[in-house]
Amino acid sequence: MDYSRCPKCGNRCYEIISVSLLSSTTYEKEFKCRSCGQVWLRTYSLLETTNVYKMISLPNNKTMPLHRWVLSQIIGEIDTLVVHHLNHEKSDNSTSNLIGLTASGHAILDNHGFKSRNGHKARKR
Repeated sequence: MDYSRCPKCGNRCYEIISVSLLSSTTYEKEFKCRSCGQVWLRTYSLLETTNVYKMISLPNNKTMPLHRWVLSQIIGEIDTLVVHHLNHEKSDNSTSNLIGLTASGHAILDNHGFKSRNGHKARKR
């Protein structure tokens, strides 16, 4: 089956209605034909990257790290947040393992203290 064409009319003019995570390795896109209104689903494998993070393909033809997408589905807009894995396992994208932090909050949590200007960990006061 050619998923770039509508299964009913064969037209290539469609829109992506939704993207849903199915498992830790797969997600699903829902398509709708702009000509006849036919709706169909396609399952995809998550993209593996060299930086350990799994990527998801979005309707706007862009990709996003899976952990950021998962958290955005829970809390909404996350553009200004750093998504932190609580157990430090980059492959664990479960909702209970992700938290949104400011950049400074993330630095404090990851470094257990501030870094001085020369890059060395500052002493706790």
